[in-house]
Amino acid sequence: MIKVYLYDLNNLKDISEYGYRQKQARKERRPASSEYKDAGYRELVNLGVTAVLSRALSDCKIAEDDAELIYGEHGKPYLRDYSDVFFNLSHSGRYVMCAAGDVEVGIDIQEHVPDRRHIAGRFFTEYECRTVVNAAGVYADTFNNMVSSRSLHITPRRGEYILMDKKAGNFVSHTVFQQPTRLGKGILVTPTVHGNLLAGPTAEDISDKEATNTTAEGLSQVMEKARLSASRIPLNMAITSFSGLRACEEKGDFVLGEASDAPGFFNAAGIDSPGLSSAPAIGVLLAGQIAEKLHAGKKADFHAQRKDIPCVAESSPEEIAALIASDPAYGNVICRCETVTEGEIVNAIRRPLGARSLDGVKRRTRAGMGRCQAGFCSPKVMDIL
Repeated sequence: MIKVYLYDLNNLKDISEYGYRQKQARKERRPASSEYKDAGYRELVNLGVTAVLSRALSDCKIAEDDAELIYGEHGKPYLRDYSDVFFNLSHSGRYVMCAAGDVEVGIDIQEHVPDRRHIAGRFFTEYECRTVVNAAGVYADTFNNMVSSRSLHITPRRGEYILMDKKAGNFVSHTVFQQPTRLGKGILVTPTVHGNLLAGPTAEDISDKEATNTTAEGLSQVMEKARLSASRIPLNMAITSFSGLRACEEKGDFVLGEASDAPGFFNAAGIDSPGLSSAPAIGVLLAGQIAEKLHAGKKADFHAQRKDIPCVAESSPEEIAALIASDPAYGNVICRCETVTEGEIVNAIRRPLGARSLDGVKRRTRAGMGRCQAGFCSPKVMDIL
Protein backbone atom coordinates (compact mmCIF):
# COMPACT_ATOMS: atom_id res chain seq x y z
CA MET A 1 0.00 0.00 0.00
CA ILE A 2 1.16 3.53 -0.79
CA LYS A 3 0.14 6.51 1.34
CA VAL A 4 0.55 10.18 0.42
CA TYR A 5 1.13 12.92 3.00
CA LEU A 6 0.69 16.65 2.37
CA TYR A 7 1.82 19.51 4.62
CA ASP A 8 0.92 23.18 4.20
CA LEU A 9 3.82 25.43 5.26
CA ASN A 10 1.29 28.08 6.29
CA ASN A 11 0.64 25.88 9.32
CA LEU A 12 4.01 27.06 10.65
CA LYS A 13 2.64 30.56 11.11
CA ASP A 14 1.10 29.17 14.28
CA ILE A 15 3.68 29.77 17.06
CA SER A 16 3.03 26.47 18.82
CA GLU A 17 3.19 24.46 15.58
CA TYR A 18 6.46 26.14 14.57
CA GLY A 19 7.97 25.47 17.99
CA TYR A 20 6.83 21.84 18.00
CA ARG A 21 8.26 21.11 14.53
CA GLN A 22 11.49 22.93 15.39
CA LYS A 23 12.03 20.69 18.41
CA GLN A 24 11.01 17.61 16.44
CA ALA A 25 13.45 18.27 13.59
CA ARG A 26 16.84 16.62 13.48
CA LYS A 27 19.70 18.89 14.34
CA GLU A 28 20.86 19.26 10.74
CA ARG A 29 17.32 20.25 9.66
CA ARG A 30 16.51 22.53 12.62
CA PRO A 31 16.11 26.26 11.75
CA ALA A 32 18.27 28.72 13.65
CA SER A 33 15.35 31.17 13.67
CA SER A 34 12.99 30.87 16.61
CA GLU A 35 10.02 32.44 14.78
CA TYR A 36 8.28 31.83 11.47
CA LYS A 37 8.80 35.39 10.22
CA ASP A 38 12.59 35.09 10.54
CA ALA A 39 12.90 31.69 8.89
CA GLY A 40 14.00 31.30 5.28
CA TYR A 41 12.05 29.25 2.74
CA ARG A 42 14.52 26.36 2.87
CA GLU A 43 14.22 26.24 6.67
CA LEU A 44 10.42 26.10 6.41
CA VAL A 45 10.64 23.31 3.85
CA ASN A 46 12.90 21.34 6.23
CA LEU A 47 10.22 21.62 8.92
CA GLY A 48 7.60 20.51 6.41
CA VAL A 49 9.75 17.50 5.54
CA THR A 50 10.02 16.74 9.25
CA ALA A 51 6.23 16.80 9.57
CA VAL A 52 5.43 14.46 6.65
CA LEU A 53 8.30 12.07 7.41
CA SER A 54 7.31 11.86 11.06
CA ARG A 55 3.77 10.84 10.13
CA ALA A 56 4.97 8.38 7.48
CA LEU A 57 7.41 6.72 9.90
CA SER A 58 4.69 6.47 12.54
CA ASP A 59 2.33 4.76 10.07
CA CYS A 60 5.15 2.34 9.15
CA LYS A 61 5.70 1.68 12.90
CA ILE A 62 9.29 2.92 12.76
CA ALA A 63 10.71 4.94 15.65
CA GLU A 64 12.20 8.23 14.49
CA ASP A 65 15.41 7.54 16.41
CA ASP A 66 15.84 4.31 14.41
CA ALA A 67 15.33 6.00 11.03
CA GLU A 68 18.67 6.78 9.40
CA LEU A 69 18.47 8.35 5.95
CA ILE A 70 20.83 7.26 3.19
CA TYR A 71 20.84 8.37 -0.45
CA GLY A 72 20.99 6.31 -3.64
CA GLU A 73 23.15 6.90 -6.70
CA HIS A 74 20.80 9.56 -8.07
CA GLY A 75 20.06 11.26 -4.76
CA LYS A 76 16.86 9.41 -3.88
CA PRO A 77 16.51 8.93 -0.08
CA TYR A 78 16.18 5.50 1.57
CA LEU A 79 15.95 4.22 5.14
CA ARG A 80 18.98 2.26 6.29
CA ASP A 81 18.04 -1.18 7.70
CA TYR A 82 14.48 -0.93 6.29
CA SER A 83 14.82 -2.32 2.77
CA ASP A 84 11.08 -3.03 2.58
CA VAL A 85 10.04 0.60 3.16
CA PHE A 86 10.22 3.13 0.34
CA PHE A 87 9.45 6.83 0.24
CA ASN A 88 9.95 9.94 -1.84
CA LEU A 89 9.65 13.68 -1.15
CA SER A 90 8.72 16.74 -3.18
CA HIS A 91 7.95 20.38 -2.44
CA SER A 92 6.77 23.43 -4.34
CA GLY A 93 5.40 26.75 -3.15
CA ARG A 94 3.68 26.33 0.20
CA TYR A 95 3.36 22.53 0.12
CA VAL A 96 5.57 19.56 1.02
CA MET A 97 4.54 16.04 -0.02
CA CYS A 98 5.70 12.56 0.87
CA ALA A 99 4.71 9.20 -0.61
CA ALA A 100 5.57 6.06 1.37
CA GLY A 101 4.83 2.37 0.93
CA ASP A 102 6.12 -1.14 0.46
CA VAL A 103 7.08 -0.68 -3.22
CA GLU A 104 9.36 1.74 -5.08
CA VAL A 105 7.53 5.06 -5.29
CA GLY A 106 8.08 8.54 -6.68
CA ILE A 107 6.10 11.74 -6.22
CA ASP A 108 6.19 15.27 -7.58
CA ILE A 109 4.28 18.45 -6.80
CA GLN A 110 4.46 21.64 -8.85
CA GLU A 111 2.93 24.98 -7.99
CA HIS A 112 0.89 26.42 -10.86
CA VAL A 113 2.42 29.66 -12.14
CA PRO A 114 0.31 31.48 -14.78
CA ASP A 115 3.24 33.23 -16.52
CA ARG A 116 6.01 30.67 -17.08
CA ARG A 117 8.07 32.36 -19.78
CA HIS A 118 11.13 32.25 -17.53
CA ILE A 119 11.08 28.44 -17.79
CA ALA A 120 12.29 28.73 -21.39
CA GLY A 121 15.72 29.59 -19.99
CA ARG A 122 16.04 26.01 -18.77
CA PHE A 123 15.75 24.68 -22.30
CA PHE A 124 17.14 27.39 -24.59
CA THR A 125 19.98 29.86 -24.33
CA GLU A 126 20.50 32.98 -26.39
CA TYR A 127 23.44 31.23 -28.07
CA GLU A 128 21.59 28.04 -28.96
CA CYS A 129 19.42 29.27 -31.82
CA ARG A 130 17.88 32.43 -33.19
CA THR A 131 14.45 30.95 -33.91
CA VAL A 132 12.38 28.03 -32.69
CA VAL A 133 9.61 26.35 -34.71
CA ASN A 134 6.99 24.82 -32.46
CA ALA A 135 5.63 21.87 -34.44
CA ALA A 136 5.08 19.62 -31.42
CA GLY A 137 1.63 18.35 -32.40
CA VAL A 138 -0.58 17.63 -29.41
CA TYR A 139 2.16 19.07 -27.15
CA ALA A 140 2.47 22.37 -29.04
CA ASP A 141 0.42 24.12 -26.35
CA THR A 142 2.91 23.02 -23.68
CA PHE A 143 5.83 24.66 -25.49
CA ASN A 144 3.90 27.76 -26.51
CA ASN A 145 2.70 28.34 -22.95
CA MET A 146 6.29 28.19 -21.68
CA VAL A 147 7.20 31.35 -23.57
CA SER A 148 4.00 33.19 -24.43
CA SER A 149 1.22 34.67 -22.30
CA ARG A 150 -1.19 34.03 -25.19
CA SER A 151 -2.03 30.53 -24.01
CA LEU A 152 -3.06 27.67 -26.27
CA HIS A 153 -5.08 24.65 -25.24
CA ILE A 154 -4.92 21.56 -27.43
CA THR A 155 -7.24 18.58 -27.14
CA PRO A 156 -6.16 15.33 -28.82
CA ARG A 157 -8.77 14.01 -31.25
CA ARG A 158 -8.31 10.32 -31.90
CA GLY A 159 -9.06 8.87 -35.31
CA GLU A 160 -9.15 5.09 -35.82
CA TYR A 161 -8.67 3.35 -39.17
CA ILE A 162 -8.89 -0.10 -40.74
CA LEU A 163 -6.47 -0.92 -43.57
CA MET A 164 -7.30 -3.68 -46.04
CA ASP A 165 -5.11 -5.78 -48.30
CA LYS A 166 -4.04 -4.66 -51.76
CA LYS A 167 -6.42 -7.26 -53.19
CA ALA A 168 -9.21 -4.94 -52.04
CA GLY A 169 -7.51 -1.81 -53.35
CA ASN A 170 -9.72 -1.42 -56.43
CA PHE A 171 -13.00 -1.90 -54.52
CA VAL A 172 -13.60 1.83 -55.01
CA SER A 173 -11.89 4.04 -57.56
CA HIS A 174 -12.29 7.34 -55.70
CA THR A 175 -12.53 8.56 -52.11
CA VAL A 176 -16.11 8.18 -50.87
CA PHE A 177 -16.99 10.86 -48.29
CA GLN A 178 -19.97 11.04 -45.98
CA GLN A 179 -21.67 14.20 -44.78
CA PRO A 180 -19.14 16.08 -42.62
CA THR A 181 -19.76 16.94 -38.97
CA ARG A 182 -18.29 19.57 -36.68
CA LEU A 183 -15.54 17.04 -35.82
CA GLY A 184 -14.38 16.50 -39.38
CA LYS A 185 -15.17 14.95 -42.75
CA GLY A 186 -16.49 11.75 -41.24
CA ILE A 187 -15.59 8.14 -41.96
CA LEU A 188 -14.52 7.65 -45.55
CA VAL A 189 -13.65 4.73 -47.80
CA THR A 190 -10.68 5.32 -50.07
CA PRO A 191 -8.02 3.62 -52.16
CA THR A 192 -4.51 4.51 -51.01
CA VAL A 193 -1.62 5.63 -53.20
CA HIS A 194 0.09 2.28 -52.55
CA GLY A 195 -2.91 0.20 -53.64
CA ASN A 196 -4.60 -0.70 -50.35
CA LEU A 197 -8.16 0.10 -49.25
CA LEU A 198 -8.62 2.32 -46.19
CA ALA A 199 -11.67 3.02 -44.01
CA GLY A 200 -11.87 5.67 -41.28
CA PRO A 201 -11.27 7.75 -39.28
CA THR A 202 -13.42 8.16 -36.21
CA ALA A 203 -13.25 11.49 -34.35
CA GLU A 204 -13.12 11.23 -30.57
CA ASP A 205 -11.91 14.01 -28.26
CA ILE A 206 -9.83 12.50 -25.44
CA SER A 207 -7.54 13.73 -22.67
CA ASP A 208 -4.55 11.37 -23.00
CA LYS A 209 -1.99 12.77 -25.44
CA GLU A 210 -0.31 9.38 -25.79
CA ALA A 211 -3.46 7.31 -26.44
CA THR A 212 -2.77 6.11 -29.98
CA ASN A 213 -4.32 2.73 -29.21
CA THR A 214 -7.35 1.45 -31.08
CA THR A 215 -10.57 0.51 -29.28
CA ALA A 216 -13.28 -2.07 -29.89
CA GLU A 217 -15.88 0.71 -29.92
CA GLY A 218 -13.91 2.83 -32.38
CA LEU A 219 -13.27 0.03 -34.87
CA SER A 220 -16.91 -1.08 -34.64
CA GLN A 221 -17.91 2.47 -35.55
CA VAL A 222 -15.53 2.45 -38.54
CA MET A 223 -17.06 -0.80 -39.83
CA GLU A 224 -20.64 0.34 -39.26
CA LYS A 225 -20.21 3.74 -40.91
CA ALA A 226 -18.06 2.41 -43.79
CA ARG A 227 -20.85 0.01 -44.74
CA LEU A 228 -23.16 3.01 -45.17
CA SER A 229 -20.92 4.20 -48.01
CA ALA A 230 -20.12 0.74 -49.42
CA SER A 231 -22.35 -2.04 -48.11
CA ARG A 232 -20.10 -4.83 -49.46
CA ILE A 233 -16.77 -3.38 -48.34
CA PRO A 234 -14.42 -6.39 -47.84
CA LEU A 235 -13.56 -5.82 -44.18
CA ASN A 236 -12.58 -9.50 -43.97
CA MET A 237 -9.45 -8.48 -45.90
CA ALA A 238 -8.26 -6.17 -43.09
CA ILE A 239 -4.53 -6.53 -42.45
CA THR A 240 -4.17 -3.97 -39.65
CA SER A 241 -5.87 -1.22 -37.70
CA PHE A 242 -4.30 1.89 -36.21
CA SER A 243 -5.11 5.30 -34.81
CA GLY A 244 -3.61 8.78 -34.77
CA LEU A 245 -4.16 11.97 -32.80
CA ARG A 246 -5.06 15.32 -34.32
CA ALA A 247 -4.12 18.48 -32.43
CA CYS A 248 -7.34 20.47 -31.95
CA GLU A 249 -6.81 23.97 -30.56
CA GLU A 250 -9.80 25.25 -28.60
CA LYS A 251 -10.26 28.31 -30.83
CA GLY A 252 -10.80 25.99 -33.79
CA ASP A 253 -8.09 27.10 -36.20
CA PHE A 254 -4.43 26.66 -37.10
CA VAL A 255 -2.01 28.80 -35.07
CA LEU A 256 0.74 29.89 -37.45
CA GLY A 257 3.56 32.39 -37.25
CA GLU A 258 5.64 34.24 -34.70
CA ALA A 259 4.20 34.63 -31.21
CA SER A 260 3.61 38.33 -30.68
CA ASP A 261 5.18 38.36 -27.21
CA ALA A 262 7.97 35.81 -27.84
CA PRO A 263 10.26 37.07 -30.63
CA GLY A 264 11.83 34.25 -32.62
CA PHE A 265 9.25 31.65 -31.51
CA PHE A 266 7.19 30.46 -34.48
CA ASN A 267 4.10 28.31 -34.04
CA ALA A 268 2.84 25.59 -36.33
CA ALA A 269 0.24 24.53 -33.77
CA GLY A 270 -3.31 23.24 -33.74
CA ILE A 271 -2.85 21.63 -37.15
CA ASP A 272 -6.19 19.86 -37.32
CA SER A 273 -7.84 18.55 -40.48
CA PRO A 274 -6.92 19.21 -43.29
CA GLY A 275 -3.41 19.34 -41.83
CA LEU A 276 -1.80 16.90 -44.25
CA SER A 277 -3.07 18.80 -47.29
CA SER A 278 -2.02 22.10 -45.73
CA ALA A 279 1.45 21.01 -44.63
CA PRO A 280 3.39 22.01 -47.78
CA ALA A 281 1.85 25.50 -47.75
CA ILE A 282 2.48 25.86 -44.01
CA GLY A 283 6.13 24.96 -44.59
CA VAL A 284 6.50 27.59 -47.32
CA LEU A 285 4.75 30.22 -45.16
CA LEU A 286 6.91 29.68 -42.07
CA ALA A 287 10.12 29.35 -44.06
CA GLY A 288 9.39 32.73 -45.62
CA GLN A 289 8.60 34.35 -42.27
CA ILE A 290 11.75 32.98 -40.65
CA ALA A 291 13.95 33.97 -43.60
CA GLU A 292 12.58 37.50 -43.34
CA LYS A 293 13.15 37.52 -39.56
CA LEU A 294 16.78 36.43 -39.96
CA HIS A 295 17.41 38.51 -43.10
CA ALA A 296 18.45 35.28 -44.79
CA GLY A 297 19.34 35.15 -48.45
CA LYS A 298 18.90 32.23 -50.81
CA LYS A 299 21.72 29.69 -50.86
CA ALA A 300 23.20 29.83 -54.34
CA ASP A 301 24.25 26.17 -54.51
CA PHE A 302 21.20 24.70 -52.76
CA HIS A 303 19.94 21.45 -54.32
CA ALA A 304 16.17 21.42 -54.04
CA GLN A 305 15.89 17.73 -54.95
CA ARG A 306 17.63 14.65 -53.66
CA LYS A 307 17.83 11.21 -55.17
CA ASP A 308 15.06 8.95 -53.93
CA ILE A 309 15.50 5.40 -52.61
CA PRO A 310 15.07 3.03 -55.56
CA CYS A 311 11.80 1.07 -55.46
CA VAL A 312 12.28 -2.41 -56.90
CA ALA A 313 8.55 -3.19 -56.67
CA GLU A 314 7.77 -0.38 -59.13
CA SER A 315 10.81 -0.80 -61.38
CA SER A 316 10.95 -2.35 -64.84
CA PRO A 317 12.97 -5.54 -65.44
CA GLU A 318 15.69 -3.46 -67.09
CA GLU A 319 15.85 -1.05 -64.14
CA ILE A 320 16.03 -3.97 -61.66
CA ALA A 321 18.86 -5.58 -63.65
CA ALA A 322 20.78 -2.30 -63.54
CA LEU A 323 20.26 -1.96 -59.79
CA ILE A 324 21.49 -5.52 -59.15
CA ALA A 325 24.49 -4.89 -61.39
CA SER A 326 25.36 -1.84 -59.27
CA ASP A 327 24.78 -3.70 -55.99
CA PRO A 328 23.75 -7.38 -55.66
CA ALA A 329 21.84 -6.49 -52.46
CA TYR A 330 19.05 -5.17 -54.70
CA GLY A 331 18.44 -8.78 -55.72
CA ASN A 332 17.90 -10.00 -52.14
CA VAL A 333 14.22 -9.58 -51.23
CA ILE A 334 13.75 -9.02 -47.48
CA CYS A 335 10.06 -8.03 -47.31
CA ARG A 336 8.12 -10.41 -49.54
CA CYS A 337 4.74 -8.72 -49.10
CA GLU A 338 5.97 -5.38 -50.46
CA THR A 339 8.98 -6.67 -52.45
CA VAL A 340 11.51 -4.57 -50.55
CA THR A 341 15.14 -5.57 -51.02
CA GLU A 342 18.22 -5.44 -48.84
CA GLY A 343 19.65 -2.77 -51.13
CA GLU A 344 16.70 -0.45 -50.51
CA ILE A 345 16.92 -0.95 -46.74
CA VAL A 346 20.67 -0.29 -46.67
CA ASN A 347 20.12 2.80 -48.82
CA ALA A 348 17.48 4.04 -46.35
CA ILE A 349 19.87 3.52 -43.44
CA ARG A 350 23.02 5.03 -44.94
CA ARG A 351 21.58 8.11 -46.64
CA PRO A 352 21.59 11.52 -44.87
CA LEU A 353 19.08 11.49 -41.99
CA GLY A 354 18.97 7.73 -42.38
CA ALA A 355 16.70 5.21 -40.66
CA ARG A 356 17.71 4.08 -37.20
CA SER A 357 14.76 1.85 -36.26
CA LEU A 358 12.26 -0.62 -37.69
CA ASP A 359 9.72 2.18 -37.99
CA GLY A 360 12.29 4.36 -39.73
CA VAL A 361 12.94 1.67 -42.33
CA LYS A 362 9.19 1.04 -42.70
CA ARG A 363 8.40 4.69 -43.40
CA ARG A 364 11.14 5.02 -46.00
CA THR A 365 10.78 1.69 -47.82
CA ARG A 366 7.42 0.12 -46.78
CA ALA A 367 9.24 -2.96 -45.42
CA GLY A 368 6.76 -4.40 -42.91
CA MET A 369 3.69 -2.63 -44.27
CA GLY A 370 2.29 -5.57 -46.19
CA ARG A 371 -0.12 -8.39 -45.49
CA CYS A 372 1.93 -10.06 -42.73
CA GLN A 373 2.62 -6.69 -41.01
CA ALA A 374 6.34 -7.39 -40.54
CA GLY A 375 5.77 -10.90 -39.20
CA PHE A 376 8.45 -12.37 -41.48
CA CYS A 377 10.82 -9.53 -42.28
CA SER A 378 11.34 -7.86 -38.88
CA PRO A 379 14.23 -10.13 -37.76
CA LYS A 380 16.00 -9.65 -41.08
CA VAL A 381 15.56 -5.87 -40.99
CA MET A 382 16.88 -5.82 -37.43
CA ASP A 383 19.94 -7.75 -38.53
CA ILE A 384 20.57 -5.23 -41.34
CA LEU A 385 20.17 -2.31 -38.92
